[in-house]
Amino acid sequence: PILSANIRRSFEQAYPETQIILHEAHQADLLAMLDRAEIDIALTYHLGVGADTIFSSVATLPPYVILSADHPMAKRSSISLADLVHLPMVLLDLPLSGDYFLSMFHRQGLTPNIADRTKELPVMRSLVANGFGYGLINIRTHTAVAPDGKPLVFLPLEGDHQPMKLGIVHKFMEKPPRLVTSFIDHVANRATQGDLPGMIVHKA
Repeated sequence: PILSANIRRSFEQAYPETQIILHEAHQADLLAMLDRAEIDIALTYHLGVGADTIFSSVATLPPYVILSADHPMAKRSSISLADLVHLPMVLLDLPLSGDYFLSMFHRQGLTPNIADRTKELPVMRSLVANGFGYGLINIRTHTAVAPDGKPLVFLPLEGDHQPMKLGIVHKFMEKPPRLVTSFIDHVANRATQGDLPGMIVHKA
């Protein structure tokens, strides 16, 4: 939701003869839709991408801890999993993404204290902002508020953790249609120029 409408608008302005039909789905469903040829391309993460699928990275998204503004740890410059492990966690429990966040703990021999689970990012942000626990997230937005207006704090997660890769996914084709390659180039150029809307990203 942070990127799709803005990128659709800029692409259709650059190529006025085209029209994008937007579908929304979680990671696993998007990959299944590609397999069934229901969509041509997806703007999503590298998780679960198969060998017959091409992934073109446009941004690197390291993990952050998200806290309420009045959390006792909110004024730190960074935070570790060991600091968090006994605190209540609000898990963003999406297909593939949930396993990604939990694997960070498991690699360190830790088990998080999961107090709440949700598949909706706005719900997770609201629960965190209202003091129900901390969250882990890779999408760091310029606007650090929950949907109800309560402030949030994003802190870098200490340690060597695998970042998320945001990019364009499509099935392998010997000669991809010009529409597909043009869309990939369009998004990549915007990322290179630091023009991915609403997000704080690291260059891929």
